[in-house]
Amino acid sequence: MSSYKDLPAYNDFLKKVSLDGGRVIAFCGAGLSKPNGLPDWKSLCANVLSDYRKEAEGYDPPEKQKILGACASAEKSKTLWESFSVIKNIRTQAVFEATIRRHLGKCEGMKPPIVYSRLWQMGIEGIITLNLDDFSQKSYSEVKPGGPLLSFCGFQITEHVDVLTRDIPFLCHLHGKVSEASSWVFSSDDHKRLKSVSGFREFFNACFLSASVVFVGISAEDIGAGGILSDLLMAVKRPRGRSIFR
Repeated sequence: MSSYKDLPAYNDFLKKVSLDGGRVIAFCGAGLSKPNGLPDWKSLCANVLSDYRKEAEGYDPPEKQKILGACASAEKSKTLWESFSVIKNIRTQAVFEATIRRHLGKCEGMKPPIVYSRLWQMGIEGIITLNLDDFSQKSYSEVKPGGPLLSFCGFQITEHVDVLTRDIPFLCHLHGKVSEASSWVFSSDDHKRLKSVSGFREFFNACFLSASVVFVGISAEDIGAGGILSDLLMAVKRPRGRSIFR
């Protein structure tokens, strides 16, 4: 049976890292956290809708039908961005946040999957993660106790556009951290607001044009939910230019 170590791409990457042939950044998706039982974006959406439907059973008929109707609408949405846009308005903000934490908050007491540690041990420049869990940060503390790490969320990119010039490993929680609800990026409006942050394009241009970016644990759902990944797929279909964005 062959393994990933037999793949030409893996050996090329290993050679690049071992020879210090340039900067390497890991772009991580839900697949890295799945071994610990955390849901990916699609599963999280389904879990939240399931909770709402169960809770609706305790309401009077009019309110119950209102909630069930909204859940059905969210389920029929074309994208996860649209689904969560509906979900955020089905119940109060407090209920929405509590429901998200119910499914993602359990990560706070878990040991990170070994892959995260392996990435940091390779000496990568940084990690950009679509996950809200704290596994990336925990694993860094385990690999390099007390070591410096620039950790920030997507809405804070403005202050970290020059992160690659600081010679300090970085961790970008692109869609926020489960412990900070104000940093979450779930809905279409959240997504638009994130992409309009000053320095957003400059940050990703710097990452993808001055470093080798390795995608780890990225699923089809991550491509849809990531937004930035969809932009990248569109960019590679166009003639090469100075920017990865339109």
